[in-house]
Amino acid sequence: MPDTGQFTRKSGSVPEGMITFLFTDVEGSSELWEADPVSTARSVQVHDELVCRIISDADGFIFGWAGDHFRAAFLDAQAAVGAALAIQNELDWADWLGGPALRVRMGLHRGQASSNGDDYVGTVLNQAGRLEAGASGGQILVSSEVAELVDFDLRSLGVFYLRDIPDPMLVYQVGDSSFPAVGFLGAQTSRIVVAETSRECQLELSEIADCLASASLLANANLVAFRKIKLRIST
Repeated sequence: MPDTGQFTRKSGSVPEGMITFLFTDVEGSSELWEADPVSTARSVQVHDELVCRIISDADGFIFGWAGDHFRAAFLDAQAAVGAALAIQNELDWADWLGGPALRVRMGLHRGQASSNGDDYVGTVLNQAGRLEAGASGGQILVSSEVAELVDFDLRSLGVFYLRDIPDPMLVYQVGDSSFPAVGFLGAQTSRIVVAETSRECQLELSEIADCLASASLLANANLVAFRKIKLRIST
């Protein structure tokens, strides 16, 4: 594990309660290690130091690392997404010391979790991990639980059933860059109405109301016409 001692959380204590989890992973790392382990090691060192520093500066707590995969906990959802964006931005301009440029996929989810020493347990971690696994290199995916608490440019990708997760999840992408379709193993649900903003939702509801009103007026007009015809026949 990289030396994270110099990048400890500013607040000192382990985050407890409602936590935003950030999971990161380098895309295609196995192939890079197989192709050139020496130069890849240099790139991974740059990546590790960059990720640790930015998470620490955002008051995050790194509780897991394996290879080139990081897991971090934040009390502040805004800070967590901000850290993810900062990492992606610095990766775009990083000096890789002659090694390959690394692309990192990220997923963030928020929920209740219990700390177990320097680790966490809870279903929220599985969901964060599924989001990260479905992203592409350079992409940040967040759940609606995170999206509703942050002030960033978000794009709704739809509602998905994630693998081994029983309830569907509304998934957002941070930013408007184009990426391949998300790689969730679960199927996307049918979307009758999934509004990205409350304004769109209000517009869609008003359109539905207009349709119902039109249908009601048409029904009333037909009823009046029928009554007139019936009156003529009876007289």
